[in-house]
Amino acid sequence: MTVTLSFGSGFNPAKLVVKYGNNDNSKSETLNVENSATSVSFEISSEYKNSDGWLAVLSVTAYDSDDNEIENVECNSANNWFEFASGGAVSLEYGLVATGSDLYSQNYTGDGNVSCKLDSSSLTDLTIASLIVEATDCNWESVSGDWWIGVYSDTSWTKIADLAWIDNTHYKATITDSEKISSLKNTGIFIGASSGMTCTLTISYTTE
Repeated sequence: MTVTLSFGSGFNPAKLVVKYGNNDNSKSETLNVENSATSVSFEISSEYKNSDGWLAVLSVTAYDSDDNEIENVECNSANNWFEFASGGAVSLEYGLVATGSDLYSQNYTGDGNVSCKLDSSSLTDLTIASLIVEATDCNWESVSGDWWIGVYSDTSWTKIADLAWIDNTHYKATITDSEKISSLKNTGIFIGASSGMTCTLTISYTTE
């Protein structure tokens, strides 16, 4: 199976050390990146999937051309876990952690529904290059079903992005698509999550 790691804006690594597999069986591989390349691919074996057939890119450590580690690298894709498919392919995007100006920071409890956290009037006059929606200190003990938390543009469940798993207490989405940002500026930012999950929900933005 082929895994392709693509690079977000401003992220130009010369070398990556990728750890992939599952919590019980994993492998690290060093990947050299050609000049100006916007992605790098490698092959993985079914040996590293878990009993359910899934595995993940567990970590990515990046280095520049002088072999200095590039700090604050994160996965921008909705989920870095995927099901192994012989002969198949998956693509994940990695980039630098975006930090911006806070728009919202509150305790949040999911109820299985979608609710507005920032109305359009809070966003209309802002110049937004990226929106960052982050759930920290997540507690799932009261959730009986699937774990999920996402960003929507209305109460009709028009999904903009899932928050990606960082670890069991930390989920994050960085939204850079201009059409999605424009939609949220027009309608407001809505959040939905598993009933019973609690977290600190933070919404911020960058201008470049």
